[in-house]
Amino acid sequence: MNIWEIQQDLLAIFDELEENGGELTEELEEKLAITKENFKTKVEGYVNVIKQVKSDIAAIDQESKRLAELKKSKNAVIERLTKVLVPAIQNFGDVSKSGSAFVDYGTGKVSIRNTQKVELDDDKLNAISSEFNRALSFEAMMGAGSNRESFTFEDIIQRCKEHKSLNPIDGGLEDDSQDVTAEDIQNTVVDITFKSHIIDLMKGTGYNLMKQLIMYNQGVSMLPKIDKTQLKNELNGCENITIGKIIDNKTLTIK
Repeated sequence: MNIWEIQQDLLAIFDELEENGGELTEELEEKLAITKENFKTKVEGYVNVIKQVKSDIAAIDQESKRLAELKKSKNAVIERLTKVLVPAIQNFGDVSKSGSAFVDYGTGKVSIRNTQKVELDDDKLNAISSEFNRALSFEAMMGAGSNRESFTFEDIIQRCKEHKSLNPIDGGLEDDSQDVTAEDIQNTVVDITFKSHIIDLMKGTGYNLMKQLIMYNQGVSMLPKIDKTQLKNELNGCENITIGKIIDNKTLTIK
């Protein structure tokens, strides 16, 4: 069997693998087997097919990128046209019994649907989680020298107010303070992650869970992870939450 024949066989096997969802059957496994007699020939053929498949994957990646950019640009067109249509329909359209503005142009109908969505203040959310993380790191470094058993809202609020960040250009400190409230802290949910070998997780005992994690692994990180639906319910009943706000969102219903 020559190189070209091997490549054709491999491509046929590849097609069959795709049809099977990547599952390798015994029959296919036998066809792929390499023996001493066909070793070099099959290796060369396999490498050529791998190169071809890698080339296909690169082309798929490029096409995926192109389609993603195309989708983004088309969504931008819809957004721009919607921004033009909404005020026009509100000013010149008819009003339904439910109070929604609409226009019926014979072959179709467009109405405005009033909805609300939550817009998060990422700066405040990041300040709350990072300052809490820094406070825990300090307590962990203190170790047995720290008698603290918990943090208060005021501890985190004050740290957020006083925080300064390092300017990477001149090395100076810049004011990076954030005014947060106790309600902001109550509604901030964080996603805590760290990396470790599982065998290391089988050792030792814990005190306070978070302090022990920081002492054990300085790679612990916390990122805000907010459920916007839940926060929206909280925002409707409290004016002191500043990590997010409800904004009116007008969308078109096209029939």
